[in-house]
Amino acid sequence: MQKNKGKPSKSYLADTAVRSLKSFMLLYLFSILLLVMIFLTVRVHYIVILACAFSLCLFGLNLIALYRRLYLPFKKTEQSMQSYNLGYNSNALQEIQVYYTEEMEKTFAKFFSLFQSMNAIKLTNTHAEYRASQNQINPHFLYNTLDTLQWKALEHGAHELSDLIVSLSSFFRISLSKGKEFITLEKELEHVKNYLVIQQFRYRDILEYNIDCDTELYKCSLPKILIQPLVENAIYHGIKPKLGSGAIRISVFEEDNILKIAVKDDGMGMDEKKLNQIKNNLDKHYTGKNYGLYNVSRRIFLNFGENYGLDIESEENTGTTVTVRLPKMMEDTDV
Repeated sequence: MQKNKGKPSKSYLADTAVRSLKSFMLLYLFSILLLVMIFLTVRVHYIVILACAFSLCLFGLNLIALYRRLYLPFKKTEQSMQSYNLGYNSNALQEIQVYYTEEMEKTFAKFFSLFQSMNAIKLTNTHAEYRASQNQINPHFLYNTLDTLQWKALEHGAHELSDLIVSLSSFFRISLSKGKEFITLEKELEHVKNYLVIQQFRYRDILEYNIDCDTELYKCSLPKILIQPLVENAIYHGIKPKLGSGAIRISVFEEDNILKIAVKDDGMGMDEKKLNQIKNNLDKHYTGKNYGLYNVSRRIFLNFGENYGLDIESEENTGTTVTVRLPKMMEDTDV
């Protein structure tokens, strides 16, 4: 069986050293054997001198080969590693062209891959910090503008519009949450309520909602913006296609130290085939057409692992219920 056809075989310092030492020993033994044979057959001095000269030449050539094939690559590798250790050149190790062994080359290959990943993460973090600094500036202008619009609405007696602007301002404040990733359940429910108030203003004839939660659970901590995407999904894929009035019920309860948040709608629902397809996509972390569901499911998985996530129940022309399962954590509890 032929392997690596058409590819030149790589040379490692350990293999080179072994081959060079073998060659050196063979030439040395050959020289000794040649001298012995000359002494046994001929006793002429100049032949002995020539034989000695020939042996010395072979010895010298072999030393030169050892110097070029073993010592020089070794020194270059050593200098590259010293340069990296001293911090003069972070790419010094990538300049190594000859390795001691094949295992060493594989180890360095993994190191280079990790090094590149770390650089990519560093660039991503830098970009994230830049975006975060931007987000600290932009909201102030947004909030001030919304406050101005609210007061203008009140001046003209547009109280309903003023309430809508307050809900929108509160919605954005909680969405940003000063950069926090986790917020209290109380804030999360306030966030989704603001969203429903805005949507009810738009779909006032077809949308009703109810939020049921024990106040003892208000201080539970959870990743922000988990419920709103599920409510949005219920409106646009459940109630709106129904072409009639619909209702959304949000229920929060605790069960075996697990926080459960159920978002139920009485919309179009879905058949078993479509339901199973969505469940399979979520299990495989495949986006599909349900980005809102995928986003929530993925964030739960990244924060808490595969033991938590979404449960989906649906019946065609009856409605859909999506239940979020989270570990019950109180405010300021580490994940």
